[in-house]
Amino acid sequence: MSSPVESPKDPSPLTLERRLAPHVDGAWAEDFVLELRLLGVAGDRIGAALTEVESHCADSSEGAPDAFGDAVTYARSLDLPVDDDESPRAVLRALAPTAVQLAGMFILSWSFGPALSGGPLEITVGHLAGAIVAALAIAMVVRVADPALRLLVRHPVRAGFLLWAWLVAVTGACVAALLLLDAPLWRIGAAWGVAAGAGLLAAGAAWAYADIRADRGLADPITSPLGPLPPSTSRRGRLLESPAFATLTATAVIPAGTLGLLALTLALHATTT
Repeated sequence: MSSPVESPKDPSPLTLERRLAPHVDGAWAEDFVLELRLLGVAGDRIGAALTEVESHCADSSEGAPDAFGDAVTYARSLDLPVDDDESPRAVLRALAPTAVQLAGMFILSWSFGPALSGGPLEITVGHLAGAIVAALAIAMVVRVADPALRLLVRHPVRAGFLLWAWLVAVTGACVAALLLLDAPLWRIGAAWGVAAGAGLLAAGAAWAYADIRADRGLADPITSPLGPLPPSTSRRGRLLESPAFATLTATAVIPAGTLGLLALTLALHATTT
């Protein structure tokens, strides 16, 4: 049996799948959309494919699992064209503004403490080693992005634990490099480091904002070939579909985290002087 059409009295939120396909079983539709997303299919093609399933289920009163079988298997069997922008080079291009922001965060956090104490910034072997570890970590994320996303969406608890362990390992390696590889390489004025870090942070945020304005930084939305979808009644759905949320995530998260680190550094400096 198919899922009932949502009535006006139905208090449950209108998810994307229910707005596109009210006659299709919600869990089946979610798995179907998710698999096509992970395969890199464009949003308009995903919407068209789900609309065809919806049309069949609405006309025949047959449930999607009975008509099409397993959602993941059926999604793969469609062999829909894959968006070219899902290539590793495109992913690296999309991550470039974030990498610039992270570089600014590191340099600014390294320089802020010496600037407060009036001393120079010493760039050590550990600083360079930590930067290399961070770059390799980003490259690893790109390399295993597809299986990592599949694990995250299908086994969130296990993926969350592995992500936590990975972050601890990367952070531990960076800290160990700073503590053990303390041979100085360059010595510059801390104020110059603060200026360079702040400049990179601002440039990365501006780059991310420019990408969003050019529609390169936003996720490809899933659309219906039959016309505009009704608005989401879910707070989470409205948030995720909001352009302001995408802009805030891309341009403000790392600067906000950097301000938190600087505030902590300032507080520690105040308690030790």
